[in-house]
Amino acid sequence: QENETLNGRITVAAQPGGTKALEKRVTVRLKGAKLSQLLGLLSEHTGLSFSLAEGLGDIQVTVFIRNSPAGEILELLTKSKDLEFRQIGNTDNYQVSRSTTPFADFPPLTRKDIEDPLLLSVVDSVRLKEAPLTTFLDIVSAKASVNFVVVAGAQDIPITTVITKTTVADILLFLKG
Repeated sequence: QENETLNGRITVAAQPGGTKALEKRVTVRLKGAKLSQLLGLLSEHTGLSFSLAEGLGDIQVTVFIRNSPAGEILELLTKSKDLEFRQIGNTDNYQVSRSTTPFADFPPLTRKDIEDPLLLSVVDSVRLKEAPLTTFLDIVSAKASVNFVVVAGAQDIPITTVITKTTVADILLFLKG
């Protein structure tokens, strides 16, 4: 099931054999959307429910996530937006608040990260001229099946590149450098 939204698309499919809301696999492509919109879509399509602390609903998010469990999206938001998702009892309801222990320098790119088999996936070719970072990451996401969350203000950074047979790790090092 795919739905078009003002800022992108969301596709949701239940994981075979999985019935829990956090295990439902989701494909989300949103650019410059509000956190409340993303969580509303997740709620609508997975059964998760979110109560946001005041002021969090307007946080801007740009995400490119393909066929990943909803729980992984919450983990990425925890790291990239300094949020906490606290489960209320034994339910699919979550209280969303600012993290009391924010992550520094997300995403950390360590030697262990660079050697991760997923980041060793090879992107055959990408050719772009003055394209927004979000366009570049959407292409890499599609070709290598990796997920990205883009921090506010970075989505429109212009990228000009010609890549042939390059690992995702090398792409991330290029972007970080």
